[in-house]
Amino acid sequence: MKTMKKKILGLFSLLIISCSSNEEAAVVTPKLVVKTTSIELNKESNGTYTEEADYIYNDNYELTSLVTVVVGRDGEQDKNRVDFQYTDGKVTGITQKEKENVLRSYSIFEYTAEKLTKITKYNSSNIVIGIKEFTYNVNSKVEKMTTTSYFNNSENVDVEKYEYLADNKVKIITTDGYAIVTLDNKKNHLASIAAFNYLLKTEYKALNNEVARESYDKDGTLKREEKYINKYDTADFIIEQVEESEDYKYTLKHVYNR
Repeated sequence: MKTMKKKILGLFSLLIISCSSNEEAAVVTPKLVVKTTSIELNKESNGTYTEEADYIYNDNYELTSLVTVVVGRDGEQDKNRVDFQYTDGKVTGITQKEKENVLRSYSIFEYTAEKLTKITKYNSSNIVIGIKEFTYNVNSKVEKMTTTSYFNNSENVDVEKYEYLADNKVKIITTDGYAIVTLDNKKNHLASIAAFNYLLKTEYKALNNEVARESYDKDGTLKREEKYINKYDTADFIIEQVEESEDYKYTLKHVYNR
């Protein structure tokens, strides 16, 4: 069975202000994702792997915590937590905890000219275990992500480059080959979370969702095709994404506050 690692993370616009008849400003609660559920199904063994994530916000509609419960194929549960720290409306740090309270790692976010340019990850012993660096094109879209990982005194560097094509397509170039991704023009589940617009801009899909992906090797030979069936609500936010093959099915569902 193919192993897939799906992200349940992303980013946002916020605070819609309208004026009442007495000319006082009224803050309208933004539409926010409150729960995400992902289910991986192996059709051959009928085994499932489920992950549920609950989103916790403060009064400023900033995401303060993401609590996940993973249920493995053996039924064993694993509960984890990510806490977010903010400075002047930007995410400047996160802490990742196992079993909710045991520190596993933490990350520091750095910005340059209103763009997120570097994330440094530390383990619980304050040792750097990873660095992500982002560069942007003249249209403020991410054009390169460099990931440096450290393990047992060794260093590994991976580089992804992004080319933005016509018809909502993006070319992702790696050392092993490239992929052509097709995006929709709808909103992903993180699109309205305060301060997440900075984070989402580090991803090629930004505020949108994938609908198809073609993967090629370095010689240009097509290796894999993936199609995603997406469903949206009346506000154009994604509520479900399904990828399916003969022996595998992956379903991702989102629930919002309204």
